[in-house]
Amino acid sequence: MRDTGGRFRAFYRWLDANYHAWFPHLPERSRLQRLLRDYADYVLDFLADPSFFTVVDTYGIELIHPRREGRSSQQIGKKGKSNGRWIVGIKLAWLINDAGEVVDWAWLAANEADNAFRPLAIGYDGETIALADFGFREKDAPQFNIK
Repeated sequence: MRDTGGRFRAFYRWLDANYHAWFPHLPERSRLQRLLRDYADYVLDFLADPSFFTVVDTYGIELIHPRREGRSSQQIGKKGKSNGRWIVGIKLAWLINDAGEVVDWAWLAANEADNAFRPLAIGYDGETIALADFGFREKDAPQFNIK
């Protein structure tokens, strides 16, 4: 959520118009932005603990159609290949425990290779064994806890 460019304003209008019954005391837009900024660290409390085995993988999220690439100066994400097709967007990486709960996550532009997410799993070296596909391999790099 950004302070400039009107993106949060559009989100706020949508939230107020469609979910006013759920949030009848929704703070004013700029106050809500300050509250979200101040309490963002509490989101980490909802992440799960790692188990003996975890799974790490990426998923491409298409934000715009590839034909529309480069039309906006505010474009988020880049063109990359995900799941066998070209997308313009981001890659989201998840580290998931044996109960299916999210332990940690990260995102990068869609043109990044899966092995760019290695630090996500390596950060839990000694706590878990992260099961990953071949995309997480890196030449001449120690495997640490990635199997």
